[in-house]
Amino acid sequence: MLVVFFNELTFTESMLVAGLAFLFCVELYKGISSRNWFNVFRPTIFLAGFLTFYCIAGPLRALASEDGALYRGLDHRSFLIWGWIGALVFYTSFLFGFYTFPSKIRLAANNFTKIKQLHFWGLRLCQIGFISYSLVVGVFFILTLINPIFDELQRITGDAGRIINFGVFNNYFAYAVNLLIPGNCLMLMALFRGSKKTLTTIGWFVITLGLYTSLGFRYRLVLLIVPAIIVWFMSKKKRPSLIFMSIFLSGFLLLNGLIGMARLYSEGISLSRLESQRQQYSYLDSAFIESSVFLTTSAVIEQTPIITPHIGFEPIINALLFPIPRQIASFKPDGKYQDNAVKNVYGVIPGSGAAFLCFGEYFLMAGWPSVILISFLMGCLLKKVWSWFISHHNDPFAQCLYALIASFLYIWLSRGYMAQFVLLFCFSVAPLFIFYGSWRKAIRSN
Repeated sequence: MLVVFFNELTFTESMLVAGLAFLFCVELYKGISSRNWFNVFRPTIFLAGFLTFYCIAGPLRALASEDGALYRGLDHRSFLIWGWIGALVFYTSFLFGFYTFPSKIRLAANNFTKIKQLHFWGLRLCQIGFISYSLVVGVFFILTLINPIFDELQRITGDAGRIINFGVFNNYFAYAVNLLIPGNCLMLMALFRGSKKTLTTIGWFVITLGLYTSLGFRYRLVLLIVPAIIVWFMSKKKRPSLIFMSIFLSGFLLLNGLIGMARLYSEGISLSRLESQRQQYSYLDSAFIESSVFLTTSAVIEQTPIITPHIGFEPIINALLFPIPRQIASFKPDGKYQDNAVKNVYGVIPGSGAAFLCFGEYFLMAGWPSVILISFLMGCLLKKVWSWFISHHNDPFAQCLYALIASFLYIWLSRGYMAQFVLLFCFSVAPLFIFYGSWRKAIRSN
């Protein structure tokens, strides 16, 4: 990485990357040097970690490789500076929003969530999510998905398919599988706090891990595993060491690469496919493929608005109307601005399925002003969330909710499509937000 930094980057690029790294290190130092154990879980540190993978480690590793910045048949070398400018403007604006307006923090009264109720509500969320998903894909199919090792039986059973057709609402029942994320988080917190439901908790975690691995969407594994680790440290009032974080990130990166090489969406892990892919890529190569969205982001920013016009408020309108089925609201925008921007970069076939980071979408809206404004407002919002967490940092329910929010910053950054971000948030995090008030009344210890 250092060789690439000194030999491959221009002076301006070096200053941009160094500026990003400096801001990340400052935030990390604030967290680990604080006397309060919870300060290492600041949202600014989580976002810095995700940006390090996508905007520093990923592109520098690409430049160090034999192919360089070649991706989807296009050399992105001349575009990279725009991605680094975007990342620096995005994170700096976020920090301004986070630190500009100090929030008053009042520690909440010691009426903590009951452990039994944590487990109860977590179990209910898992049951609702599992049953809802089973109704639209078939009970036998979902049972085979629990075993992530692919075999022909899964494909045959999958064709048998659906029990009930909910028409335009099928998608809602399919996305309900994400309810297993907050459900497992609550049950694990209960276990770490002394719950005796060990077998039930571990059983549901293993079921969810197998199911999510079979479905093939790695973001679900991130949202399942990362909060689980966070709530363990929070339950013990400990901060993870740099050694632990290094070992965990290295292991998780390699696991991510293995799944990327072997996965067949909704069919599981194919050992034959893994063997075939290993002849072309290493696990590390596969793990870093996801960081290629930085290359696409750089190209989209460079070509906007010269080739791709600005889109104004279309992402916001699309996100607000996205939950409504098109059969009910035919006036909905088509939401193809992301595909159009990507096709303007790669063409129709090579660009299919490509995505870009969130600040790429913000730049599409109105250029740098929209990147600065939205990033600043998100910083303000996350400061409110952080202040709320500090006020309730001893409450296990609040710890679960914050762990999910902090982990979800990964989705916010990596999925440059506002409508998808909102939809995933509604099924992965929002259930705990929506019912927080009523649950607090029901599960107070007094």
